[in-house]
Amino acid sequence: MGQDEIRTVNTVCSKNCFATCPLKAYVKGDKVIKVEGNDNNPVTRGKICAKGRVYPEIINSEERILYPLKRTGVRGEGKYEKISWDEALDLIYINFEKIRTEVGPEAVLYYQGSGNFGVMRKYAYSFWHQFGGYTGTIGDLCDPAAEEGMKYTYGWRTQNSLADLLNSKLIILWGGNPAHTNIHAMSFINEAVRNGSKLVTIDPRRNESSSKSTLHIYPRGGTDGLLAIGIAKVLVENNIADNNFIEQYTLGFEKYKEFLKEYTIEEVCRLTEVPLEDLNKLVELIKENPKYAMILGYGFQRYTNGGQTIRAVSLLPAITGSIGEEGCGIYAGESQGGMLKWPYLPEEPTRVRLRIPKGRLASEIEKIDGPKIKAMWVEKANPLNSNPNIGKLKANLDKLDFIVVTDSFLTDTAKYADLVLPAASFLEEDDLVAAYGHPYIQLKQKTVNSPGECKKDREIYRLLGKKFNFDMKYFPNDDLEILSNVIKFSRLNTTIEQMKNKPYIAEDYDEIAFRNMDFKTSSGKIEFYSEDIFKDWGVNQLPVYEEPFESKYSSKEDYLKYPLQLITAHALERINSQFTESKRLNDIFTPVIHIHPEDAKIRNINSGDMVKVYNHRGEVFVKAKIVESIKPGAVNIFEGLSEKTKLSVNNLIEDMITDMGFGTSYHTCLVEVQKLNE
Repeated sequence: MGQDEIRTVNTVCSKNCFATCPLKAYVKGDKVIKVEGNDNNPVTRGKICAKGRVYPEIINSEERILYPLKRTGVRGEGKYEKISWDEALDLIYINFEKIRTEVGPEAVLYYQGSGNFGVMRKYAYSFWHQFGGYTGTIGDLCDPAAEEGMKYTYGWRTQNSLADLLNSKLIILWGGNPAHTNIHAMSFINEAVRNGSKLVTIDPRRNESSSKSTLHIYPRGGTDGLLAIGIAKVLVENNIADNNFIEQYTLGFEKYKEFLKEYTIEEVCRLTEVPLEDLNKLVELIKENPKYAMILGYGFQRYTNGGQTIRAVSLLPAITGSIGEEGCGIYAGESQGGMLKWPYLPEEPTRVRLRIPKGRLASEIEKIDGPKIKAMWVEKANPLNSNPNIGKLKANLDKLDFIVVTDSFLTDTAKYADLVLPAASFLEEDDLVAAYGHPYIQLKQKTVNSPGECKKDREIYRLLGKKFNFDMKYFPNDDLEILSNVIKFSRLNTTIEQMKNKPYIAEDYDEIAFRNMDFKTSSGKIEFYSEDIFKDWGVNQLPVYEEPFESKYSSKEDYLKYPLQLITAHALERINSQFTESKRLNDIFTPVIHIHPEDAKIRNINSGDMVKVYNHRGEVFVKAKIVESIKPGAVNIFEGLSEKTKLSVNNLIEDMITDMGFGTSYHTCLVEVQKLNE
């Protein structure tokens, strides 16, 4: 094929997103020149978001790292010199081997993020399991509280197909904004509303998904669990319940009924700041449509009480028997990723220390028992942007002897590294990718070769395996052969050739979750009362409400100084810290703080004013945007803003974890806003 001819490659977006959209990449020579959606997936239906359309700009960016870089300036300064791969591998070997010998392998922290999903992520353990041990992480920055909450209530996290939303007469969207974060779900929601379904949204901000809502409820942030308790109390006391379903398929309902008596509706409305009229309107809608669909976003589980909140909210459909049928159920995400088994895994060493919750990295990297952390390896991640309490994290990273980062760009974290390794783009490698918003496993095909001396993570680990004289049978070298063996090892009824044009879905996949009432809890039932959750996490067996760690009631002294509750919602133009490299997206993404007119007036703030947002942990500077769509007392700054522009909102957030799952409580944060030049 000539250099001027254009070829198309079927591939997949493997970013940390519900959709993992199938893509068609248009390639001219060895450059991706255009990306569009592929219609071979019945959920995504050929649609992609604005982020997907800028991939050619990002993959071909002049800012990409093309060669190994060795730090020459102070950490954070971003001064580096180009070195060879041989020199880079020598640096890693000398530093890691010295630490491994003198301190122990646990003194090396391995930190893998979610910047690129796919089964090839597991290749890393071919190296780390032969290293003799290491310190790893537990939990996640995303949704582990939701995962745990669902596990102890329903046994696992699954959902009806998105297409089944078209059968729903009532859809409750709680704590999410799929118009920004899950455009395919939003497409089905919009279609359902056009067909007559009623939409209710529950969120401290009236967001882009709320425009067609019959009712929008604005709870005080972190009180969603209490609101759910209040709704449940009204449903139960007014006998708006499916008693046959409850008796047959649930456990602990009588204890739950007694528990509801501990709360008054007046107390619920006072603490949640939801008018009784709105609560009653929602109950009336549920009474009229007892079989309804509930879509759970990730926003309300990012508080210190997130797991119990998920339990309280997710139990509402069980009260009316809205489970296991068409047009109803809970949408909290799903994944077939567990089906993908890795056939190249060495035996895990006994000295693996999985001790640091990702959300507590800033504090725990210093406090951990045993050998102190001396070195860190970071891949697919940018913790100096994505993790909370960035100021403390910087201070503790500065104490390490050696930091390695693999990335395509000089991110906030890469600027703190002693060695930066140039990583291949996701479009420059083959992989198998499972979504968590639909049930398909898809083949991501390599579209072009990597520029310069960029290497896939797999290639880097293979080179290191040779350098450390590890057993090379765990470092295979042919991507498609590796993936073919993954398919065989996982017993999937498909082949690489078949997956080039068609995504894989399990033969036993059912579009109706829990159709057979197959709840994988200890009791085999939906558990209003869970003994397991008390044994495993030490939290109450019932979904009790506790104030978030930092709020107007739990930290009154802080509230007097910082009386605004900070929300850090997802932006349409970002996935966490990614896509900051796109000029096209940056041109349409204006960093602002959303503030209600009442709160702005008190502070003499006008739209467009530059303000300082601060608390005792840090400060950021941003323009104000006065909006009536946010609840008074709350402010919003979209996540994903770069530290280099002094806009990283995670400077303000404490590194506290959730009540279960070792999740990150991003929204448990109080701030004050001050107009500058006053």
